[in-house]
Amino acid sequence: MGPDVRLSRARATTSLVLAAVLSLGALGRSSRAADGPTAGAPAVHETLREFQPTSKYEFVADPKASTTPEVYFSARAATYLLRGTALGLPLLVRTGVCSIESLTEEALLDRKDGGFDVRADAKTTALGCAVLVGKDLLIDVKGLKGKLAPKPPLLGWEKAANVLTAIPEYARDAKKYAISDDCVSSVKTTKGKVRVFVYFGTWCPTCSTVMGRILRLEQEVTKDAPAPKEGEAPAFQFDYFGAKPEPDTWDEPELKTHGIEILPTGLVYVDGKEQGRISGYDWSRPEAALRRVLDAAK
Repeated sequence: MGPDVRLSRARATTSLVLAAVLSLGALGRSSRAADGPTAGAPAVHETLREFQPTSKYEFVADPKASTTPEVYFSARAATYLLRGTALGLPLLVRTGVCSIESLTEEALLDRKDGGFDVRADAKTTALGCAVLVGKDLLIDVKGLKGKLAPKPPLLGWEKAANVLTAIPEYARDAKKYAISDDCVSSVKTTKGKVRVFVYFGTWCPTCSTVMGRILRLEQEVTKDAPAPKEGEAPAFQFDYFGAKPEPDTWDEPELKTHGIEILPTGLVYVDGKEQGRISGYDWSRPEAALRRVLDAAK
């Protein structure tokens, strides 16, 4: 069994406490991110900055609420931020000390990259302490009860739009990826209808590294493509299958049927015939990997 198999089969073990430890290294970074507020904007807090949407955790209210708060995370601050709770104010949940604090919406500064920072002069109000139980962080303060819990994995067949919405980390990686235009142009010259079936896991460490790049590849090869005639398939189609976490991963009928033993794995078809597979870190440069498979099929 190769390293990709072992790595891909490892259960994602990220915890709230580990996030606090990892964030210490981030404190040495530049005090202002390149995609942060523009010149002349209010000063940004020293640590409470670079909050981004996250798919790792969600807030589960007790009792269940009619609306679901948005959850953001800052690796720099090792802090979660909840917006849209029953309290009507954003909440900071600091994983290192498990403290819970509130602040005002006016204290948040929008960033160009879709996240936000906290103003340097923001005032916070201490509400209490959270309790870490396993991977859950229990929250019980006046007016709000619930927990931050690992978000369930994305399962079954999905199209790119839903994957990007469900996993904002993939969307950010897709946007940042410097794709090779030459490779994309070569791929787009393929004769025949190309379909790529990608098997992945939102909990899979290797997938977290390369899925954004795969999704960017789909965006590029389908961009500006002419609309297919009625009844015809488009020139390129991508479909994504979210696998169950271990220990159930490799008993998944869909994976067993196609002999999938590594995540992510892409099955590449041209005009209905399988031409090759791309697995593991071969997806690091997805446009080059797809070109190799399609060139070999010519």
